[in-house]
Amino acid sequence: MKSKRLSLKWEVETFKDAGLKIVGPDDFLRKSCQVYPEEMTSIPQLIPYCLDFSSQESIYCLGLDPKYAQQAVFHYEYLREHVKKIVTIPWERDQRSVQCLKNNPVFLLSPGRCGSTLLNKMMEKINVWGISEPDFLTQAILECARMRRSNFDTSSILDQVNKLTHDLLSPYQAVNNYPIIIKMRSQANVYPECLYRDIETKPKSIFLIRQFIPWAISMARTFGHTPDAIYGSYNTALKCYKYLKKNTDCLLLRYEDLNENNQIPLEKLSIFLNVNVRDDFKFNYGLNSQDGSFVKTMRDHGVIEPKVLKGIEAIWEKIGTSVLNDFPEFSYAH
Repeated sequence: MKSKRLSLKWEVETFKDAGLKIVGPDDFLRKSCQVYPEEMTSIPQLIPYCLDFSSQESIYCLGLDPKYAQQAVFHYEYLREHVKKIVTIPWERDQRSVQCLKNNPVFLLSPGRCGSTLLNKMMEKINVWGISEPDFLTQAILECARMRRSNFDTSSILDQVNKLTHDLLSPYQAVNNYPIIIKMRSQANVYPECLYRDIETKPKSIFLIRQFIPWAISMARTFGHTPDAIYGSYNTALKCYKYLKKNTDCLLLRYEDLNENNQIPLEKLSIFLNVNVRDDFKFNYGLNSQDGSFVKTMRDHGVIEPKVLKGIEAIWEKIGTSVLNDFPEFSYAH
């Protein structure tokens, strides 16, 4: 019988200029290591970081407070900036069975640049906890999407995602009876099915949308996306929303409604999540939800070139009528 590999604790340094890069096992400069003897079921304060597909290992951050990671603008960014120790656990050593997720999390998805970070932060004001972009989920979704194109079996990866998701949520399960919001990166739109394999009852989801042209300008300005890339992202987001509408109890919210004088999103959320909210509570649209994050430094790279703006307008002229016919609920947003 083949012996199980050992779990190892590593002293690490992280590479500081990772920016928007999806998490991965090469994010660390690994130094000294030693055997990590504890079994998975008794590991305290291990926060899931990423999966190592080639080595078939799960990588956790050790020694960080889950509360601070949960409160961060971006979960993965906080881990990457603060981690000094990681634990690598071979998949064959984790003998836990796959289980349905307790207290079904509510996944928050969008095309990006739609106020999802703001909404996630504001949830705490009404006693609903949110976790912003735990990136092992993004990493796994992209890998499963790649494998699906080649008709490869993704079950082994999704089994590990199930265990890491349990570990991600476990510090917060006893806080209150409200669901936990997990805000996803826009890359998750390529294969949202991965998020719902192990949820027993019909799950809830939230999808944010924004008027196409202002959204596209924001994408070009913030990330330097070309019109072709913008069209691809939007089309993928529409497919994701279509999946959510069919397979989940999906609440659609509009970026344009998230302002300090408009209680529509709050009223919808309070009913959707069964949360009691103070009558005087309002969303603070003026809040810069990305303060302290590297994304804030990426904004406003200058005036968009006329040809880019023209390309954006041409896309909406081409697809706008079809989009609004397929999704009439977007009409107010456009």
